Amino acid sequence: MLGMTKAKFKVLDGANRLLNATAVIGGAGIPCIFNPSEFTIQRNVNYAKHNIPGLDRPVLQFISGEAEVLSVSLTFDTYSAGVGAVQPQVIASTAAPDAVKLDVRTYTEPLMKLSTVNSDTHAPSLVEFVWGSISFKGYIESITQRFTMFNMFGKPVRAVVDMSLISDKKD
Repeated sequence: MLGMTKAKFKVLDGANRLLNATAVIGGAGIPCIFNPSEFTIQRNVNYAKHNIPGLDRPVLQFISGEAEVLSVSLTFDTYSAGVGAVQPQVIASTAAPDAVKLDVRTYTEPLMKLSTVNSDTHAPSLVEFVWGSISFKGYIESITQRFTMFNMFGKPVRAVVDMSLISDKKD
């Protein structure tokens, strides 16, 4: 029986040396511990509104379109997940004491670094969100990590990462 496909982020341009993980660039990618429950893709278009006396509404004139934006919220939890060779394996939370729980930033920091401007290209890395047959290529527009649980020693063991990618499509 095949396991569930995990969502991940791939670095496409290989320019972000800050990740310090050769397996991430063009390889396995940055895995998500849990798949998102939902994500959105939004695209806006701009119109000029021309008010003409005697009409009850303005006449609209198309001006331009905007790039698509993917927004996703990801949960990372090392309190109830142990670390396997390839991806975390869910285990009972009482199986490992707090002292050996992995810091959740081990998983969130590579995502945070995707927004860092590379000194060679003067831009962040082009990334791809991949989940099964879903693929979205773009640049990190915004990213926020919120720590929601800590072990008894103050180590963060659960976080939510909210991020938006702006498409790089040139069509």
